[in-house]
Amino acid sequence: MEQQKKSNTTLIIIIILAVIVVGLLVLGLGGYGIYYWLKNKTPSPVPTPTTTSVSTPTISPTSTATIGTNPSNIIQNYMICTLGTIPGASLDYEYAKKYLSAELKELFNDVTFVPTSYCIQQGPDEVEIASEDIDGMEATVRVRANWGGDWQTPWEFLLIYGSDGWIIKEIKCLDTGQVTK
Repeated sequence: MEQQKKSNTTLIIIIILAVIVVGLLVLGLGGYGIYYWLKNKTPSPVPTPTTTSVSTPTISPTSTATIGTNPSNIIQNYMICTLGTIPGASLDYEYAKKYLSAELKELFNDVTFVPTSYCIQQGPDEVEIASEDIDGMEATVRVRANWGGDWQTPWEFLLIYGSDGWIIKEIKCLDTGQVTK
């Protein structure tokens, strides 16, 4: 009888230890699982618009842009912020307004501003600077765009130089002659 009592006590101790070990494993794995889940739920920072040097024809971001850089960089960054279909796009309409004159900022409050100012319904696959002409405090930048392998030069941007550097004063659709200013 005493042997059976010892056997039962040993069995109870083994069961308690097994329950503790299983509990620790569940807590450990569960804790790691929660940590891993939360780690992957942390939102990544929103990228800011960026620029490339003028010698690189295709727009692809490589460094942070600021107001006042050359006219081509201003146009590149503006397009990265407003055309979601191009490589490196980072749609950010509020940031895009930094590149606009006060008059264009007012028009930008209309939800149709972007497609209307670009005169498009479908964004291009890629864009590149076709030309940049600077004449004193004004600059004209022409942009080429590719839709499914068909390259066109649909836009001309007029920029002016002021206390904040270069800003976009008007956007001209070359195929329709429409000017947004």
